[in-house]
Amino acid sequence: MKKLMMILCTILCANILAAQTQFTVGGLKYEVIDNNSVRVARQNSSDISGSVVIPSTVTYNGTTYSVTSIEGWAFYGCSGLTSVTIPNSVTSIENYAFSGCSGLTSVSIPNSVTSIGGRAFEDCSGLTSVSIGNSVTSIGGSAFRGCSNLTTLNFNAINCQDFNYNYPRFGTSLTTVNIGDSVQRIPANFVRGCSGLTSVTIGNSLTSIGDRAFYECLNLSSLISSATVPPTIGNEAFPYPNICTVTVPCGSLAAYTASTCYWSVYFPQRITESSSFELSVSANEEAYGSVEVETQSCNVKTLTAIANEGYEFTGWNDGNTENPRTVTVTSDTAFMAIFAEAVSTPTITLTVNDAMMGSASYTLDGNTAVLTATANEGYSFLTWSDGNTENPRMVTITSDTTFMAIFSPASSLQEVNAREFALYPNPAKSFVNLEFEALKENTLLQILDINGRRVRTLDLKAGVETLRIDLGDLPKGVYTIMLGNTTKKLIVE
Repeated sequence: MKKLMMILCTILCANILAAQTQFTVGGLKYEVIDNNSVRVARQNSSDISGSVVIPSTVTYNGTTYSVTSIEGWAFYGCSGLTSVTIPNSVTSIENYAFSGCSGLTSVSIPNSVTSIGGRAFEDCSGLTSVSIGNSVTSIGGSAFRGCSNLTTLNFNAINCQDFNYNYPRFGTSLTTVNIGDSVQRIPANFVRGCSGLTSVTIGNSLTSIGDRAFYECLNLSSLISSATVPPTIGNEAFPYPNICTVTVPCGSLAAYTASTCYWSVYFPQRITESSSFELSVSANEEAYGSVEVETQSCNVKTLTAIANEGYEFTGWNDGNTENPRTVTVTSDTAFMAIFAEAVSTPTITLTVNDAMMGSASYTLDGNTAVLTATANEGYSFLTWSDGNTENPRMVTITSDTTFMAIFSPASSLQEVNAREFALYPNPAKSFVNLEFEALKENTLLQILDINGRRVRTLDLKAGVETLRIDLGDLPKGVYTIMLGNTTKKLIVE
């Protein structure tokens, strides 16, 4: 028994001695925990400045130790510390470990760390971003209290316990929180009281949000969720009412807005779907035109190509010519609208001298038109306004052109050969003479203006051979003299 007691005493004394042993390696102080591990001990603040890299192992007096923790108050007040690298061997960061390190700007806590002590980073006023690894299960009260410039939190802890609410753990200056895809649950009181928070993104594995997780975050305006199944929401998880809009994965809108889902209560009519794929649109030349995109649903878009003046839309880069065009986006897709300089197409206009007498129509093949005049019953086609009497008539269109079909009552027409019809003087001023062989029957003579309107009508008796027509009341211009179905141009000066 006495021998056994001596052995136990020897072992106990050795352990006590080991636990009390401190040494310095590479400018950092360490304290032995046991025969295999050490922790970073409290440093002299005047000795620490710039960047510090904590190794995963240290060797002292021939023994290699694993660095497993950072002691409470280890870097307390080390205002000259600007960055720190924490190895994957460390499992705990104890109370006040980095408190008062005002020069520290960012911290990445590795996946090996399971606990962060209370006030561990208190008053690190220069700290702007923090990344928390996936193994953290507890974060002590006021861990980041007084970090007045901390704006971004990347949170990946998958089994973090609920927080007791004393003070906002991450401060009121926090604006952005990113929840990693591995996280299934956001703890209660997570960023409660972070009044500066405006943006939150949620990973695709999240299933629940703890009580009052975002309570009092009154400026939260954007929440983007990658979870296709809506996470459950704890009591007072979000402020209500609030200004936040929620974007959910394509195809998940119905689940998030279901009547049994609290999402629609917290964010009424402020939940929209986002596409999982990127749609980009462009024009072949910005000076030629542009493309507008209208969202029909999260993956159905309507594209409209809008040509600038002097240009025209000719088609899309995939050969489609629809405009507007509705597309379903099933992968990252790019569409380009192709524009070209506009080609002017001459227009053709058809009129008639009297719509009661007939109508006119045309067909167009390229720049070749076929004109057709159709007389109504009791009337006949006489001529086109340019004197051509072909019907149908083929013309080549090289510029904007107007044709008038001229009709006349059929009962007034008598055949008079053109060779029997003489017209002089032409051009004429105050009168014009007509000569023809003696008329065999009464015949209608008409004078039409350039628009095809009748300005004179004369009934010529059978046997007449000459005729003098007074032109004194006619304005200067080009007129058509019609005798039966024969026409001649007359210029009045």
